[in-house]
Amino acid sequence: MPASAQPTQGATTTPRNGLATLVPVPRWATLGPQEVALGAVRLVFRAELRRRWPSWLAISLLVALVGGFVLAVTAAGRRTESAFPRFVAKYGFDAVGYATRPVPRLATLPEVASATRLVSPLSGQPTCACHGVIDSTNFSVTVLPANPESFSKLVSGHWPDESSTDQVLASFTLQQDFGVHLGTVIHVPFYAASQLQAYFSATGAEPTPTGPALALRVVGFEASEGDFPAGAASSYSLYATHAFARTVVPHTGVAEVYLVRLHRGAAGLARFGVDVNALASAGVAGYESGDQLNVSVQASIHPQAVGWWLLAVLAGLVGLLVIGQALARQTVVESEDHPTLATLGLDRSQLVALSMVRNLAPLVRPADGLWNWNPFYCREAPQRAGEEPAPPGTPRAQAAGRVEKDEKERPWPVPALRT
Repeated sequence: MPASAQPTQGATTTPRNGLATLVPVPRWATLGPQEVALGAVRLVFRAELRRRWPSWLAISLLVALVGGFVLAVTAAGRRTESAFPRFVAKYGFDAVGYATRPVPRLATLPEVASATRLVSPLSGQPTCACHGVIDSTNFSVTVLPANPESFSKLVSGHWPDESSTDQVLASFTLQQDFGVHLGTVIHVPFYAASQLQAYFSATGAEPTPTGPALALRVVGFEASEGDFPAGAASSYSLYATHAFARTVVPHTGVAEVYLVRLHRGAAGLARFGVDVNALASAGVAGYESGDQLNVSVQASIHPQAVGWWLLAVLAGLVGLLVIGQALARQTVVESEDHPTLATLGLDRSQLVALSMVRNLAPLVRPADGLWNWNPFYCREAPQRAGEEPAPPGTPRAQAAGRVEKDEKERPWPVPALRT
């Protein structure tokens, strides 16, 4: 026989009228043991999927619910931990300077990046129709600067009308601690300009204010770095308009406050302190580090973040126990079919592989192709793409018939799973 006429791999020669006819070998006849075992597991798994998909779907939803809750709680803890640092990065300042009169030179110090001047008229005991008595030692009224958005965030309501003398913005601590709401009227007495020296030199009870007394109406709430409680007591602030500054401030005793941002942040505080103390003769009364206050505020917030993370850990552990119990019960129910499957031809390794695939099915979303992939093959030899079926009675059709007959007579690798 010429070399070109040698039979190809995967085919046999069948004698017919003294001639050799090339006949394809059935596909299953060339399979190895591993392919046969994998095909059996796939076939049983697809059958189990059609029967048990509701329970697998329920376990999948349980896994998604537990995982989503744990991720949400973890994210809440992370956002709680980083909330105040993010707020300080946008609205915060590095130091607060206090003066008895305007000190323009403070803003020109070499380590100062910006200095926001706040005018604060000295006030006495405020009163309002709210819960409790506002502590006058931690209460202040301040005139809004030209750029209030640089250090204060509007929480609710709206910014005061600059043409109104009685509209004010209140700190959120007044709302939390005393129930102040939008529209609340707070009556505030102010010290006269002639009482400035007596106010700062008082060692016991504060003198009685003799300046103007105004009824200020709250139109909004704000949050600034100085409003967050850094210790046992909170601070309470009202922010008035430029119209208030023009009509009321000239008749009151005034303290100057400077919100300072440094080029090097906390690293520049030492040099800033030296330069500020040198301005004592110009009216500077002192300064306070904003970073020290921020450390206290962050220390008070940190336990809340830890609480969120502990909740996430406990929820994860409880979720794992519930999911594990559900999977264990599902495995017990599904293992009832193992004796039957073993009788039909599945060995121990195939049963173990089937159990693993069953347990992973609710946890992993498989690709669509895995569900639609036919795990077993047709008994007939596959027809090539574009190939037309052989006409009846032709040698090729008779050869295909012998292939089918041969396939039926040949023992199937997994007889019980042949479909």
